[in-house]
Amino acid sequence: IWDVIIFLLNALVFILIGLQFAHAVIRIHESHYWLLIGVSFAIFFAALFIRISIIFLHKLRLDAQIARIKKISKNNHAHMSIEPLNWKDSVLIGWTGMGGIVSLATAMALPLVAGDGNALPYRSAVIFITVIVVLIMLIIQGIGLPILVRLLKIKNPVDCGEWDKTEV
Repeated sequence: IWDVIIFLLNALVFILIGLQFAHAVIRIHESHYWLLIGVSFAIFFAALFIRISIIFLHKLRLDAQIARIKKISKNNHAHMSIEPLNWKDSVLIGWTGMGGIVSLATAMALPLVAGDGNALPYRSAVIFITVIVVLIMLIIQGIGLPILVRLLKIKNPVDCGEWDKTEV
């Protein structure tokens, strides 16, 4: 039942987003569309770069921890089968980190008016950019995932890394 509820809530959120996006598009001057779309692409690529960079930083920390654990287990004559992530795993994890519902909900939650009673400046632009960034994420990362898997020569995406086949 929870899966159905989550599905319905996601559908409701996207309906509300569509309604808010339509109002945002009306409030933005036509000459600004391409500028805002360009800003959206810049934000998408910056977010993707930052996300993959963070995954690689965590990979370095994880590799150091695994090396330390292996050293301790070797000194204790214990066998550890923990293997560090390889660079392909890190790229794939960073690429698949799609998101957007929280960002969209935050953009939609911006008040219509500021504290002084005037319309909140750039609210429509923020909603427009957020929706476009999420669409770019869904399209580029969604369509690009099988291409990335082929480029990285990952034969079976479920088997990324050196996992024991008997455990799967």
